[in-house]
Order: sequence, then C-alpha cells, then structure tokens
Amino acid sequence: MPLSEEAKAILRSFDSFLRSAWVFPGLKDVTQPMDSRAFLRRSFELGLRKAGITGVCWHSLCHTAASRRIMAGVDLVSVKEILGHRDIQTTLRYAHLAPGHLRDAVNRGSLSGTVTKTVTSQEGEREGEFQPVDLVVRPEGLEPPTPRSVVWCSIH
Repeated sequence: MPLSEEAKAILRSFDSFLRSAWVFPGLKDVTQPMDSRAFLRRSFELGLRKAGITGVCWHSLCHTAASRRIMAGVDLVSVKEILGHRDIQTTLRYAHLAPGHLRDAVNRGSLSGTVTKTVTSQEGEREGEFQPVDLVVRPEGLEPPTPRSVVWCSIH
C-alpha cells in the first residue's frame, strides 16, 4: 500500500531506520523484516496498549484510510486502487463516513435566503430577487413543465 509523504517522514524518524532497511526489522536478523505475528504482538498491540487505544485491530487502519480519503474528496476508484481491492464493492465496505460529512454534503447543495439572478427570456434580460424554490428543477412529465420563456439563468 502506498504511503503519504507525512507517513514516510514519521517512519524515517524511527531508530530502526538507521540500522535496517526495514521499519520493523527482524528480532534476530535486521536484514529481514519482522515476522507478522511478532509485529502484531510486539509493536502494534503494544503501541495500542501504551496509547490507551481499545477496540482497534489492524484492519481498522484500512477503514480509517479509506474513510479519510473519501471525506477529503478522493474518488472511490482511486481509493480502491490505493487499497488494492479488485472490486469496488469491497472498497464501499471500508468507506464509513462520519455523520458530519454527510450533513456537510447535503448543505453544499442547498440554497438559503434570497438569491439574485439574471434571467434571459424571450422578452430580454432582467435581474431580480428570487427565492430558492424558484430555482427548483422540475423534470418534464412529472410536474407541470417549467415555463418555456425562461431560457437561461445565472446566479450572482
């Protein structure tokens, strides 16, 4: 899995970086990586205990990485590639979003108050104040059609 520049800098600050090519070198041979079981027991779980973190496993890091990238605006396909998933459905399982992120996404598409806009109709251009409901897009066939006199509008 690729690492961010910040993560690389943190890992390079470890003492092990000076004596081995591995961030977590083997216990007996520093030219080899630490065995995965030894890493979990001696480094990962020990670090969690020292930090007072409970209810977290190695897989929690994947969930966190995926969610943070999605909330930062990285598209799902890129997150899928970063995590090395074959199927986008697998990535979706990791993409747990914070409740505030969903609220913010809804609010980004909202208009509130009065909006000034310029409307170009068959009679010409006019500027005025409109309520957000005036900007609702009505699909033809489901509701009365939008008047044909409104050709173009821009919000200022």
